[in-house]
Amino acid sequence: MNIGELRHRIKIQKMKTEMTNENGFPLSDSEKWDDYVIIWSAVYPLKGSEFWSAMAVHSENTVKFICRYNPSIGSDIRIIYNNRTFDITGVIDLDESHKWLLIYGSEVI
Repeated sequence: MNIGELRHRIKIQKMKTEMTNENGFPLSDSEKWDDYVIIWSAVYPLKGSEFWSAMAVHSENTVKFICRYNPSIGSDIRIIYNNRTFDITGVIDLDESHKWLLIYGSEVI
Protein backbone atom coordinates (compact mmCIF):
# COMPACT_ATOMS: atom_id res chain seq x y z
CA MET A 1 0.00 0.00 0.00
CA ASN A 2 1.32 3.42 -0.98
CA ILE A 3 0.80 5.92 1.85
CA GLY A 4 -0.13 8.58 -0.73
CA GLU A 5 -3.35 6.69 -1.49
CA LEU A 6 -4.66 7.53 2.00
CA ARG A 7 -6.02 10.89 0.85
CA HIS A 8 -9.64 10.70 1.98
CA ARG A 9 -10.84 11.73 5.44
CA ILE A 10 -13.40 9.38 6.95
CA LYS A 11 -15.22 9.69 10.26
CA ILE A 12 -15.55 6.57 12.39
CA GLN A 13 -18.61 6.47 14.63
CA LYS A 14 -19.40 3.97 17.38
CA MET A 15 -22.81 3.03 18.73
CA LYS A 16 -23.60 5.01 21.84
CA THR A 17 -24.14 2.90 24.92
CA GLU A 18 -27.68 3.45 26.08
CA MET A 19 -29.37 3.08 29.38
CA THR A 20 -31.25 -0.22 29.57
CA ASN A 21 -34.27 -1.36 31.50
CA GLU A 22 -34.33 -4.27 33.95
CA ASN A 23 -34.64 -6.75 31.05
CA GLY A 24 -31.59 -5.39 29.22
CA PHE A 25 -33.50 -3.65 26.43
CA PRO A 26 -32.55 -0.08 25.42
CA LEU A 27 -34.82 2.66 26.74
CA SER A 28 -35.00 4.49 23.39
CA ASP A 29 -35.85 3.03 19.99
CA SER A 30 -33.52 5.19 17.90
CA GLU A 31 -29.88 4.34 17.33
CA LYS A 32 -27.45 6.91 18.63
CA TRP A 33 -23.92 7.22 17.29
CA ASP A 34 -20.95 9.06 18.77
CA ASP A 35 -18.03 10.37 16.71
CA TYR A 36 -15.03 8.22 17.59
CA VAL A 37 -12.13 9.27 15.37
CA ILE A 38 -11.38 10.91 12.00
CA ILE A 39 -8.70 9.10 9.98
CA TRP A 40 -7.08 9.09 6.55
CA SER A 41 -8.18 6.31 4.24
CA ALA A 42 -8.08 5.04 0.67
CA VAL A 43 -11.57 4.64 -0.81
CA TYR A 44 -12.43 2.22 -3.62
CA PRO A 45 -15.99 1.83 -4.95
CA LEU A 46 -16.62 -1.86 -5.59
CA LYS A 47 -20.21 -2.38 -6.63
CA GLY A 48 -23.43 -0.51 -7.13
CA SER A 49 -26.80 -2.09 -7.65
CA GLU A 50 -30.41 -1.13 -7.89
CA PHE A 51 -33.32 -3.52 -7.45
CA TRP A 52 -37.07 -3.65 -6.97
CA SER A 53 -38.51 -5.01 -3.76
CA ALA A 54 -42.02 -4.54 -2.43
CA MET A 55 -42.81 -2.06 -5.21
CA ALA A 56 -39.95 0.25 -4.23
CA VAL A 57 -36.56 0.89 -5.78
CA HIS A 58 -33.62 0.09 -3.50
CA SER A 59 -30.05 1.14 -4.18
CA GLU A 60 -26.91 -0.33 -2.67
CA ASN A 61 -23.32 0.80 -3.04
CA THR A 62 -20.44 -1.27 -1.69
CA VAL A 63 -17.17 0.51 -0.93
CA LYS A 64 -13.75 -0.70 0.25
CA PHE A 65 -11.83 1.47 2.74
CA ILE A 66 -8.15 0.86 3.55
CA CYS A 67 -6.62 2.61 6.54
CA ARG A 68 -3.84 2.15 9.07
CA TYR A 69 -4.42 -0.56 11.66
CA ASN A 70 -6.36 0.45 14.76
CA PRO A 71 -7.21 -2.35 17.21
CA SER A 72 -10.33 -0.55 18.47
CA ILE A 73 -12.00 -0.53 15.03
CA GLY A 74 -14.33 -3.48 14.62
CA SER A 75 -17.66 -4.34 13.08
CA ASP A 76 -19.51 -2.24 15.70
CA ILE A 77 -18.77 1.00 13.82
CA ARG A 78 -20.10 2.95 10.89
CA ILE A 79 -18.29 5.31 8.53
CA ILE A 80 -19.25 8.80 7.41
CA TYR A 81 -17.58 9.78 4.13
CA ASN A 82 -18.60 12.81 2.03
CA ASN A 83 -21.87 13.13 3.99
CA ARG A 84 -22.70 9.50 3.12
CA THR A 85 -23.19 6.81 5.76
CA PHE A 86 -21.77 3.30 5.39
CA ASP A 87 -22.73 0.30 7.51
CA ILE A 88 -19.79 -2.05 8.03
CA THR A 89 -20.04 -5.52 6.49
CA GLY A 90 -16.49 -6.65 7.27
CA VAL A 91 -13.22 -5.59 8.93
CA ILE A 92 -10.05 -7.46 7.97
CA ASP A 93 -6.49 -7.10 9.31
CA LEU A 94 -4.54 -7.44 6.06
CA ASP A 95 -1.97 -10.26 6.27
CA GLU A 96 -2.55 -10.33 10.06
CA SER A 97 0.40 -7.92 10.25
CA HIS A 98 -1.35 -5.14 12.25
CA LYS A 99 -0.37 -2.55 9.62
CA TRP A 100 -3.49 -2.09 7.47
CA LEU A 101 -7.22 -2.53 7.95
CA LEU A 102 -9.52 -3.40 5.07
CA ILE A 103 -13.08 -2.29 5.80
CA TYR A 104 -16.04 -3.17 3.58
CA GLY A 105 -19.04 -0.87 3.85
CA SER A 106 -22.50 -0.78 2.37
CA GLU A 107 -24.01 2.67 1.85
CA VAL A 108 -27.19 3.46 3.71
CA ILE A 109 -29.60 4.93 1.14
